[in-house]
Amino acid sequence: MRSLLLMFALVIASPAGAWGALGHRTVAYEAEALLTPTARNGVRQLLSSEGGGDLASIATWADEIRSAAPDGPRHTVQLPLDHQAYSPNARYCSQPRPCLVKALDGYIAVLQDRTRSDAERLRALKFVVHFVAEVHQPTHATRGKGRQWVVLNGRPVTINRLWQTALLKREGRDPKTLADKLMADQGAVAEARALPLKTPGSWAGESRDISRDFIYSGPYGIDFRDGRTQEEAVELAPDYAERATPLINQRLRLAGIRLAAVLNRAFD
Repeated sequence: MRSLLLMFALVIASPAGAWGALGHRTVAYEAEALLTPTARNGVRQLLSSEGGGDLASIATWADEIRSAAPDGPRHTVQLPLDHQAYSPNARYCSQPRPCLVKALDGYIAVLQDRTRSDAERLRALKFVVHFVAEVHQPTHATRGKGRQWVVLNGRPVTINRLWQTALLKREGRDPKTLADKLMADQGAVAEARALPLKTPGSWAGESRDISRDFIYSGPYGIDFRDGRTQEEAVELAPDYAERATPLINQRLRLAGIRLAAVLNRAFD
């Protein structure tokens, strides 16, 4: 019981980032390895104004400032669980605080604008590094049910935390090692790099599709009803993690490749 209570405390107290620090830094390390010399130098010059560092060092900055900036951009885009494409004019993006995709589009534009000050572009860089990873997390691109509780292999966890951290940590706990592992799969990397770059709205649609077709329906999904509490947690299939992990790895790999492409375009 003591161990269970400790686990609940960690779940509640841990940061709310889409991937947690492990996932965000993994994406940053993947992207860093794919930067052109010009882009790498441009990133280094912006970071030098705050003492240097690399992309991984700023990957969680947008989460760290959330409590101090409650009116900042949202870290989610609540696409409906259907086949509708993202629209910047839809209700889920028309609130005073910009949704994740609209904010990311804006920060990419600032980063590409050479007339902006270094301070403005550095701030934009921090958001871009974080939000590109964020938009590739399936439960942050849907309406809904991520706060509800499930049980996997006897352990209760929210569906958000399961996809943000718990499943990912099965692959390793060091972000640089995990990034190297994901990018060492040459076939998967080649397949991902062959895809059109598309737009942040399309990336959000891909994430929503995984939520719709795997997390919330299909042979491994559960039709979560609103308000499912910890006491009502649903037991997931024994091989759920085995089936879900390749999807998570795919999203992380794509996020790193696409972040590098965005930065290369901005600085080159």
